Amino acid sequence: MDVAKRGSIAVLDTSGYYDDPRDKRRTLSNLEECIYAYINKWRWDHKVWMRDPTNPRSDVGIEIPFDVVVQLVGDGPYITFRLTGRVDGIHYNTAGDLVIHDNKTASRLNDAWSQSFLLSHQITGYCIAASVFTAEPVHKAEILGLSVPLPKSYEFGGYIRETVSRHNYHYQQWANWLVHTITLARQYAGNPIDAPKYTHSCNRYFRPCSFIPFCDSEASEQRIILTEMVDDEWSPLGKPILDGVGNE
Repeated sequence: MDVAKRGSIAVLDTSGYYDDPRDKRRTLSNLEECIYAYINKWRWDHKVWMRDPTNPRSDVGIEIPFDVVVQLVGDGPYITFRLTGRVDGIHYNTAGDLVIHDNKTASRLNDAWSQSFLLSHQITGYCIAASVFTAEPVHKAEILGLSVPLPKSYEFGGYIRETVSRHNYHYQQWANWLVHTITLARQYAGNPIDAPKYTHSCNRYFRPCSFIPFCDSEASEQRIILTEMVDDEWSPLGKPILDGVGNE
């Protein structure tokens, strides 16, 4: 455990990360405290999945990027798309079942935080990707939550482990959500000005969306703004970027 702590602090110190004067939470000193708390709570009896334990060059279930072609077949036309992302970890629990690990940071770990993963489509998609990657069924997930910074007085020590399972109805809900989302995205791909605006998302990640000024402009001004925008494509298969709330 001490070796893990020293190694983690060394990685943090050499990562190039520096304190942002506008961010009083994610400071280097706070992150160091969080690393110690995370390692102290780690389940060392949960083994990391390996494709071939006898081969040191085989796949290991840590930071697994995935690019899966999904085809949804139903009463209507087929919908084919690529599901991309990155699974934080694939491990064996104490019962010997394969589970995914997903690391999250939050300012507060409470019941609302825990229950948000019961129906999370992100977790469902990770289970599907892990099943394809390992060629074994993966229907369980452990979400590892860490408070940044650690609270001064707390019930869970600033760390919580939430275990959820995925059943057939979860995958059906996930597929229905994808059909709706993909259909909507394709419908307005070339016409973002007329796309529906779901205003509950404007501050979803604890900060204002950068497109609020665009959405609050008239259509004629929006067209001018669009001509001045630069195309920039991001992929989760590239270098991981932590957005401050534990998502990549």
